[in-house]
Amino acid sequence: MSVTGVFDGWTITSPYGYRADPFNGSRSFHTGVDLVKYHKYPIPAFVGGVVLFAGEGGPGTGFGGYGNVVAIKDEKGYVHCYAHLDSVAAVAVKGRTIQRGDIVGYQGTTGRSTGSHLHYEVRANITYGTHVDPGAYLETYLKTEELTLDPGVRDTIINTWLDPALQKANAAGDKQQADYIRWLAAELRKASE
Repeated sequence: MSVTGVFDGWTITSPYGYRADPFNGSRSFHTGVDLVKYHKYPIPAFVGGVVLFAGEGGPGTGFGGYGNVVAIKDEKGYVHCYAHLDSVAAVAVKGRTIQRGDIVGYQGTTGRSTGSHLHYEVRANITYGTHVDPGAYLETYLKTEELTLDPGVRDTIINTWLDPALQKANAAGDKQQADYIRWLAAELRKASE
C-alpha cells in the first residue's frame, strides 16, 4: 500500500507540507492533506475511535478557521481531524465511539477555505501544531491493523484446518506439504502477536 494508496479514489488538491498559501501566496506549512470527491460527499472515518470534538471550530477550540470539524482519537492516542465539513453527521457526537467507515460529516467549504474539500489532519494529540504526515501515519496504522489476527480465530484455523491437514500430509509422507502447513501456522501465530 503506498501513501497515496490510502487515499485511492480521492483527488489530492494539496498535500501535506510546504505550499503557497491559497489566500496570500506566501510559503506556509500545510498541516494536513486536502482531499476532494464532490460537494456534500459523505466522509467516512479513516479509523475508528472516540469523538473528541464535533462542531464549529471557533477560537479556543484548537480548530479556529477549520469550519465544521470532527476530531477522533484513535486507539494509539492520535487525533484525526476532518475539517471544512459542510455539516457534521449525526453519529459524530463528543464522547461517542465510532467505527472505521462510519460517516462523520459531508464534504464542504466552511471556515478558511477556497472551495469544497476535506482537510484531513492527524495530530499526536489534540493540540494544534502536533501534526504528523497523515498519509504516512494512516498507511502505517492500517498496515498494523490489517496484520493483527485475533488469537481465537488463529486457534480455530490451526486446530480445525491446519492440524488435520498436517496429520494427513505426514501420514502420506508429503514433507513439502507438511513444511508448508507448519510455515503457515507459524505465520498465523506471528500475525496474532
